[in-house]
Amino acid sequence: MTEPTPRFGAAMDVRFDAPVEAFAGFLTDRGLDHIELRAGYLDVSEDGPTPATLRDVADDYGLTYSVHAPHLDAAPGNVNERLRSA
Repeated sequence: MTEPTPRFGAAMDVRFDAPVEAFAGFLTDRGLDHIELRAGYLDVSEDGPTPATLRDVADDYGLTYSVHAPHLDAAPGNVNERLRSA
C-alpha cells in the first residue's frame, strides 16, 4: 500500500470575504493544494457555496478539503443540511 501524497494548504477562515473560488486561486498561485473549511463557513451566509460548488472548485483547481470542526458539527447526523451535506 502506497502512502498518500502530502497536501499543503490553508484554512479558509470565515473572516475571508472572498468566495471559495477566489481563495482556491490564491492558494494554487502559491503552490498549495488544500483548503481547510472552518466550522460555520458553510452556513455563514445565504449565498455560501453548495456541495456541488465545492466539488467543482476542487476539480478545477486540483484541491482537497478538510473540515475543522467539533465532531458534533461535522457529524452525518447534524440537523443543519448544509453542514451535513458538505
